[in-house]
Amino acid sequence: MPGAVVGGVSALSFTQPFENPALRSSRLRSAQSLSTFTQHQVQMMRLHLIAEFEALAYEYFWRRDTALLFREDWQLLEQVRERVRVKVDSGEAARYELIKAEAEVTNARQRFQSAEVQAQQVLLGFNRLAAGQLPGLTGLQGGLDQSIDMSALVELQDMAERRNPELGALRAQLERARHQLDSTKAQRWPGAEFRYSQTQDPQIRQDSFSRSSSRSIA
Repeated sequence: MPGAVVGGVSALSFTQPFENPALRSSRLRSAQSLSTFTQHQVQMMRLHLIAEFEALAYEYFWRRDTALLFREDWQLLEQVRERVRVKVDSGEAARYELIKAEAEVTNARQRFQSAEVQAQQVLLGFNRLAAGQLPGLTGLQGGLDQSIDMSALVELQDMAERRNPELGALRAQLERARHQLDSTKAQRWPGAEFRYSQTQDPQIRQDSFSRSSSRSIA
């Protein structure tokens, strides 16, 4: 325009919100309670996996011992069949007795094979829980007769109250709910927002500073 000073015009604006300290503190404690709850959930999953492994171990011991008993029965019946065979060949017993003895041997062998297959299926369950990392597992050490050290009832109750992850997770949930309630109450008091603006042309520079209230949403 005629008579105007030639040059550009620039504008700058900067805004800095300041949250209500009570609201920020309650939100921080709520997030910490959520983190504690998640840690307890991880611990619960870990203990659940350990319990599944222990249950499978005792089931394997039972299946294995059962198969051993069936194998002993099979071996004893094999001996009985041979004795019956000798008597049949010598004419002291009828042919029917040998057929009966062979049927008993067949049944004993089938019971042993079935129990052995069931024990191997339990080992496959171990591999499944280990995400396929135990493909070469052929057996476990131990048995059903191994002793377990048990603490006193009062000690077990105290340990359950202090270390039980389910109780810890419930406490963390309760604590988080309390902090969320505090956060909701703190939202009644707004925070502050400070704003600085600057506008400059070739002749004039204008600076402005203002403050306003703002509400945060938790």
